[in-house]
Amino acid sequence: DIETDVLHGTEEIVMITLSTETKSITAVVGSFVSGIARPVEAINKAVDKYISEYVTNKAIEIVIADTPVEAIKEVFKRAHEWMPDWIAVWNIDFDVPKILSALEKAGVDPKDVISDPRVPKHMRICKYKQGAKKKVTASGKETPISPASQWHTFNTTSSFYFMDAMCAYRQLRISQQEEPSYA
Repeated sequence: DIETDVLHGTEEIVMITLSTETKSITAVVGSFVSGIARPVEAINKAVDKYISEYVTNKAIEIVIADTPVEAIKEVFKRAHEWMPDWIAVWNIDFDVPKILSALEKAGVDPKDVISDPRVPKHMRICKYKQGAKKKVTASGKETPISPASQWHTFNTTSSFYFMDAMCAYRQLRISQQEEPSYA
C-alpha cells in the first residue's frame, strides 16, 4: 500500500508498506515527517495507541527514507527477502502507476527494483497492463467498467505475483449486488 502527499498537492509517494502475517515494513519519506521529533518512535507510539489489536505477534520495521524512490527500494528489498507468493494491493491501478512513475522520474529502471535481483538483468520483466476501462456494446454504445471489475495485470520476474485485492473481493461476490463504492 502507498500513501501520497495530498497535503501539499504533490501526489508524490510519502509512505509505502508491505505487511505479512508476522512482519511489516513501512518506509516513510523523511520530508513528510520532518516536523516530528524522533519520527520512528512517534510512529511506533501511534501504532500502539491506534492499531495495536491488529499487529499482535508482528515485527514492525519503520524506515525513514530520503526520497520516494529510496522508500520503494526498501520495501521491495524486503519483498525479495521474504518471498511471499502474492502481493495484494487494494486498487492496484492507483499504487502501481505511482510506483512506476516515481522510479522512472528518478531515472531508475523499475525492472531493477521490482524484479528479483537474482534474475539476470537481461531477463528481468516489469510490465503493467491496465484492464479495460470501458465496454462497447454491439450498437457502439460505450459504458464504463467499474474499477472493481477491471482486471489489471502486473507481470514481473519475481517470487511473488501481484493481484488487485479490490477486484478479487468484487469477483468473489459477483452474485451479489455491486457495492456503491470499493474505497
